[in-house]
Amino acid sequence: MADLTKHGARRLRRRISTSMPSDKEYLQRVLKYGLREEDVEGDLAGFLSAKKLQNGPRHECVIYAQAMHIFTKDQRLVTVYRLPANLIPEADRTGAEKHRRVKAESSERRKQKEQSHRAKYLAKKRKAWLEDYETEINLRF
Repeated sequence: MADLTKHGARRLRRRISTSMPSDKEYLQRVLKYGLREEDVEGDLAGFLSAKKLQNGPRHECVIYAQAMHIFTKDQRLVTVYRLPANLIPEADRTGAEKHRRVKAESSERRKQKEQSHRAKYLAKKRKAWLEDYETEINLRF
């Protein structure tokens, strides 16, 4: 679960204007849909690795909503930086691709879960029907 340091909360409010009702909801979205080192390439990857070196190995850098969020390994927000203007188009394009991919994966998982529940429900109904049918047959004879 994402959390904020005092400094991170101040930087989030000052540098990013979110429409989310709470900062924690926003951070959950950042961690779910944000771009990490393995998701980016080119200039964006260079910028991300430079910031990671600057902040140390105990921090994780995540890009989301035209900003870079720096978290500790236990997912506490340390600070937020705006992306340089030349990297914003690449970040938006890559972020949109990841967002679509994650949405599709979660939709697929939800469909599989619903199918599983439906199969269990039908099996239970079928079993109850067979028991009722057997009882009715036994009463006739």
